[in-house]
Amino acid sequence: MRYTFNSLLKKIEEKSELTADIIEELKELFPDKIEKTLEILKKGIIQYTFSPSGRKIWAVVGSKNDLHLIYPSLYCDCIDFYKSVVITRRNTLCKHILAQLISFSLKNFELVSLNDKDFSKFLKQFKVKI
Repeated sequence: MRYTFNSLLKKIEEKSELTADIIEELKELFPDKIEKTLEILKKGIIQYTFSPSGRKIWAVVGSKNDLHLIYPSLYCDCIDFYKSVVITRRNTLCKHILAQLISFSLKNFELVSLNDKDFSKFLKQFKVKI
């Protein structure tokens, strides 16, 4: 499945849009996630870049208009990621990571630049303990 999804991400990047056939392929790969993923994509994805380190962190707006912290393909702070990826290992990603990967392929996300000295303050909005 991973190879198929990566191929699909390349197809999205080449077409620069989510066509009906791409959405159908996504539905086949992620039948329980694609509708909510499309909703997340409409709300928007944000990439935060910190200077001078160059560290990048992503955030997506959740269903309750709350922000979810994402390290692409590695981590999301949502409960679904914790339950279905970390604990039960039923899935390899959550709808937030899926939306982030698609938005990156589409090159359709908001860019926000912040200073490294603001990193701790930035993380507090996610209730991350540092």
